[in-house]
Amino acid sequence: MTARGFEKRGLSRRRLRASDVEVSLFDGEGLGALPQFVVQHGLGSSATALAPVIHRLLSHASRVSAVDLPGHGDSPDASSPVAPESIFDAMTEVYDRLIDRPAVLVGNSLGGAVALHYAIHRPEKVAALVLVSPAGARVSEAELATVLSRFEAAMSGDAMALAQRLYHAPPWYLPLVARDIQLMMMRKAVGEIVRAARADDSFSPEELGALKMPMLLLWGRSEQLLPPSALEYLRAHLPRHALIEEPYGLGHCPHFDDPGWVSRRIVKFARDAFAARLARHVDHPARPR
Repeated sequence: MTARGFEKRGLSRRRLRASDVEVSLFDGEGLGALPQFVVQHGLGSSATALAPVIHRLLSHASRVSAVDLPGHGDSPDASSPVAPESIFDAMTEVYDRLIDRPAVLVGNSLGGAVALHYAIHRPEKVAALVLVSPAGARVSEAELATVLSRFEAAMSGDAMALAQRLYHAPPWYLPLVARDIQLMMMRKAVGEIVRAARADDSFSPEELGALKMPMLLLWGRSEQLLPPSALEYLRAHLPRHALIEEPYGLGHCPHFDDPGWVSRRIVKFARDAFAARLARHVDHPARPR
């Protein structure tokens, strides 16, 4: 979906400034009763890549927002070099301004790490958390080097290999996708993040275990970009109430493979989470003053 496609569905283009970065985002009212959804893309991608999911969420949420990370999509490059930590800090400021009431955060890959960071530091503003093949798990230096080398290869011209790792089953039009990925990998911010990434950028067991909000982790059985140890780390350290699912037929970017299924699963999770919240409120009403 193009920017015009978003606008036709009621999402307007906005810009927000945080510290030394400015980000572009799509934001608009939905037709449903669920809280605001904030949808975050991954490294070298953009909000428009998640359009098939965003379009479906509009029917169920009261508001939907999708932000282009600094130096991604229509967001300009920052005035100083960016790294995972500076991305987290900048997006915390952006989300603080964007979210008025507790929202459902949905993040894929690096966007999942952004959502996790915000949930850890602003738990009162996160009603529920959906992580889709999120970055941020603690892996070995060698495993991280392997992941980063795939991005570096795409930055050097071999985008086809990276594109293949994003899907469960690469589509016939994969060469076109690879060409778009090649252009995105040439962005200054992408190179800066890849070069600055370190294994110690990961979230600690204590940070993950302290999360209280409802949480859904989707990790496709066809994941080919992140190592299996990342899932095992999350499985070991996310709180016991977190739902961890490994659906068949989905890869690192499930919104490419089956956006309809992904959207339905997100909506059902959000509905169940808020039905449980309402039930707890009814069972334990506030004491009269």
